[in-house]
Amino acid sequence: LRTGRLGGTVKSKKINYPIAQMPIPVFNEKLRTKIEQEATTENWLNVLEAWRKERDDALTPKDLLRLIARAFLEVDPDALAKEIAAHLRMHWQPEWHWKAVALPVLDVLARAGETSSMEKFWQKLPHEKGDKYNYRLYDVLIGGFASAGQVDKVKHYEGVIRRQRLRLSARGFSLIIKGYLKNGLVDEVFE
Repeated sequence: LRTGRLGGTVKSKKINYPIAQMPIPVFNEKLRTKIEQEATTENWLNVLEAWRKERDDALTPKDLLRLIARAFLEVDPDALAKEIAAHLRMHWQPEWHWKAVALPVLDVLARAGETSSMEKFWQKLPHEKGDKYNYRLYDVLIGGFASAGQVDKVKHYEGVIRRQRLRLSARGFSLIIKGYLKNGLVDEVFE
């Protein structure tokens, strides 16, 4: 087990741990190896079964979340948003930022063109008042909608970004242009 780096205390069911001494579970390396081996053979059902057995023990690393999201897309896309979002909430720790952990999942969904799953996952993420998402999350989200040709969703989230006083990055604009051109939406590119 490793320990947190920030000051303060966190209440556990039994003990008030100073955050610097609070035990943080580390992901099982044997499970990591098994998931990676099953993923290389594209045995997605076994990937999900292995992950579901031990997902409560520790937060899944970002690189493995990509494989888990891909497995969900292949086996059980309806359960993806609910299970992965619950997993992220269960393992929240003060010293990590859930937005960075959610990004690989959104990226897999956007690249697969699964906009409905992508939006469900987005809605399951914690949305607290005053919480601003970073531009990388919006780049991926808007890029996914653009590559699916969903102009109305792109415009909606562009408005959300403006209200939060954020800007799309150059990558975000590039993803929108590529997505629109892929779908023959040339007029929308010039708007």
